[in-house]
Amino acid sequence: MYQRYRAEMSAAANKLRVVLFLGSTREGRLGLRVAKFMRGQLEKRNYEVDVFDYVDVARLLNVKRTTAYNIVKRAEQNHGQIERPRGGHRHAKVTDAMRAVVRAVVEEHPDFTIRNINRELRTRLPQSPAISQTTISGILDGLLVTTKQLEDAPAERNSDRTKQQRHAYATWLMHEVPET
Repeated sequence: MYQRYRAEMSAAANKLRVVLFLGSTREGRLGLRVAKFMRGQLEKRNYEVDVFDYVDVARLLNVKRTTAYNIVKRAEQNHGQIERPRGGHRHAKVTDAMRAVVRAVVEEHPDFTIRNINRELRTRLPQSPAISQTTISGILDGLLVTTKQLEDAPAERNSDRTKQQRHAYATWLMHEVPET
């Protein structure tokens, strides 16, 4: 019994493993038939074969079908190796020219909102890709520029009359309101 087990194990160790991914299993398609045929041909040549449908992979991983399809596509492009993003530098579409324009716009118009900066960027660099307001905010953070919300101050905010009223209120507050 041990010898048979050992023979099976050594035979399995000598087999190369192949994974077949089905592109589509909708009715009327030949993908499943072709996969069965390929599996049989590969097993005859001493390969260990696994057949996956990306829809099954999506169900198994609890992800969208398109996500599973993209995983399979990436594996095909990388000769079977599935490379997952590992952090680090993001796929940046913001160029140095775009950063320079954002800096110039902020220096020329310090009262611009992020939306206005984005519009001006698109006007000055129409060939550059469109970016979101969040990305503009990230560029500003990278340029060490902080944004503040502007508000219109009424002209009489610091007039002599308003200052006298503030002084009168403070005096009343100090003398009329009992301490607790």
